[in-house]
Amino acid sequence: DSKDLRIPAIVDVFEPGSTFKVVTAAASIEEKISSHNEVFDGEKGAWPYADMVIHDHEPRKKMTFDEVWMYSSNIGAAKLGDRLGSQKLYQYARAFGFGVYPGCGIPGEAKGNLRPPNRWSGVSKAVVSFGQEVSVTAIQLVGAFSAIANGGRLMEPKILKVIVDTKKNVLWQDNPQVVRRVISQSSSEELKQILVKTVEAGTGREARVKWRDEYKAAGKTGTAQKFDNAKGGYSDLSLISFCGFYPAENPKFTIGIFLDEPEGRRWGGVDAAPIFRRIVEQLIPKNYI
Repeated sequence: DSKDLRIPAIVDVFEPGSTFKVVTAAASIEEKISSHNEVFDGEKGAWPYADMVIHDHEPRKKMTFDEVWMYSSNIGAAKLGDRLGSQKLYQYARAFGFGVYPGCGIPGEAKGNLRPPNRWSGVSKAVVSFGQEVSVTAIQLVGAFSAIANGGRLMEPKILKVIVDTKKNVLWQDNPQVVRRVISQSSSEELKQILVKTVEAGTGREARVKWRDEYKAAGKTGTAQKFDNAKGGYSDLSLISFCGFYPAENPKFTIGIFLDEPEGRRWGGVDAAPIFRRIVEQLIPKNYI
């Protein structure tokens, strides 16, 4: 029965928060709507937009394009999302595999929720840019980061690679399949470097593999408030995450860390990123880079 095959990574949906900012960043780079040296006004951490105020966890007066993502600025992401426009933002989110079934071949997979722009509110363009009003699965988010690691190509998720008999003869084998090109190779390289900077000097510093300086990790933190349908607003509960790949120069694996409703006040960079680092440190001896 499908209920006996329930796998949280492909079934459970959640608002991703800041890990979703890679979509806005990728679209901004691919569409060339900004430059790495452009300086954005951080509005001192509070920016009135439509009928709401967008806040940053760490208020900033000024920040470059790269720093918007390094320090995970909601305000910077919203300004770039506003510049992109609803249709472009939606198109890139769909291209990265959100709002559609991943096609991994396991019963019960969910497609999450990505409403088309004609159903967006006056604030949707801003909040979708930093991962609200959209729900995803873990495999979708890991797939999006893998697309960046793969030079801008979204790959079809595979559960089984090969089936062999007792004598190691190959009975069946599945080969990697490219679903589509989402962004160009050059854009993916630019975004990789930003994600490396995020780990080296931004919110993802705890993900840095410190004892292997010759290799860099690339990733993004996320701290998402959970929506309470009963109250019609966001609650104090959170889902924190870190998504990244390693090594950035020649990626071997993508890892997604998701902590659902951790006790106390928790943050993706403080609590999820170190788990990524420890997993990488355990994988390295088995997978000589």
